[in-house]
Amino acid sequence: MSFSVNGVQHRLSTGTDDKKLAQRIFDKVMGQVAEEKWFPKKPQERVYTYDDLAAEYEEFAKPRHRGFEKTTKSALVKLQAHFGGMTLPLKRKAIVEFQTVMLAKKRVNGEGLKPAYINRLTSVLRSMYTYGIDVGILQRDSVLIFERTKLKGEVKRMRFLSLEEADRLIHACDAEVQPIVITALNTRLSLFALK
Repeated sequence: MSFSVNGVQHRLSTGTDDKKLAQRIFDKVMGQVAEEKWFPKKPQERVYTYDDLAAEYEEFAKPRHRGFEKTTKSALVKLQAHFGGMTLPLKRKAIVEFQTVMLAKKRVNGEGLKPAYINRLTSVLRSMYTYGIDVGILQRDSVLIFERTKLKGEVKRMRFLSLEEADRLIHACDAEVQPIVITALNTRLSLFALK
């Protein structure tokens, strides 16, 4: 059947081959249109789950993340155990519950998991969310659930550049900036910049 509502053309199927039934369906729809009670159905939006996002993210990250097999893959396994089957977008409460569960877990030696490790797991989840936004699975504002979810108590490491890294840094700088970078690398200023 084909008809126009407010200047917009609509073509719909009656879902039957029976002419009499199709005519009755058409007449009913035309009655609703005349009474302004007919509205076009919006296409059903797909409901994504954590599992959908995790599968797509794994396929995306595997060839792109250098340490995928060593770190990201094990993080995905731990995240899957907690968030598997949940509908997206996740709530901040779900992330806080995940962190609480992880803080209560004990390692083989009896020690609890460190906040830094749990923050890394949360960081992988956040990276998944960023990917989900990029491919249209999630809305842009859905990443806000990660505000105020970083656990405190993480011990910061002081890291020094290797000679190769320092050399690459110097060569990546503009000519005017190179003397400043070289000076910083040869003084204690570089210690503060890398903390």
